[in-house]
Amino acid sequence: MWGARLMTRRGPNGSPGACWLRSSASTMASGVEKNIDKWFLIEDFGSPVEGTCLLPTKTLSRDPAHSHTVETFLTRNPTVTAIIDLSNETDNYEVAGRFSSVAHLKMSFESKVIPSRQHVADFIRLVQDNMPLDTDNGLIAVHCHYGFNRTGFLICSFLCEVLGLSPDEAIDRFRRARPPGIKHEHFIRELYNRYSRKEPPSDSPIS
Repeated sequence: MWGARLMTRRGPNGSPGACWLRSSASTMASGVEKNIDKWFLIEDFGSPVEGTCLLPTKTLSRDPAHSHTVETFLTRNPTVTAIIDLSNETDNYEVAGRFSSVAHLKMSFESKVIPSRQHVADFIRLVQDNMPLDTDNGLIAVHCHYGFNRTGFLICSFLCEVLGLSPDEAIDRFRRARPPGIKHEHFIRELYNRYSRKEPPSDSPIS
């Protein structure tokens, strides 16, 4: 379901109707802190998914002592024009200051719950409405908490529905962009159920 306190904001390409969430600057608690040790051990972000402008990443932190803040992430990835936040937290970070032109787009998904077909359609529309003007270099960052399962499921669904890839191809492209890829077996099985009606092969990257 969509997260609470949603407002509309025009993205960098002027498209209306994008959803975003403004975090309270006075709120110091962060979803990052729930599993901070695990969060630190995970690679900050992957590489753009082949054939798309989508860059998978783990959630960003508002704590300047952490290495993966809005400032550090966008400094390392200056062609990012939008960040799609799929996490179920509402207070992780703000996109402001010199990065205020980067659209902060919010869709809230509960951890380990498979996004519905309607949610997939909403995600695809959000991506398409906020495509970078520089189609060769511009990027849209996508994250849940760690950047593997909710992020991977929605990106793989995008690959299947928009690019016409098979589940095998989509899962492999995401795995190469954000190793080790989708971890939840029920997420992988649902991709096969929706897009091929086949069971995953024996060597499918289920962990």
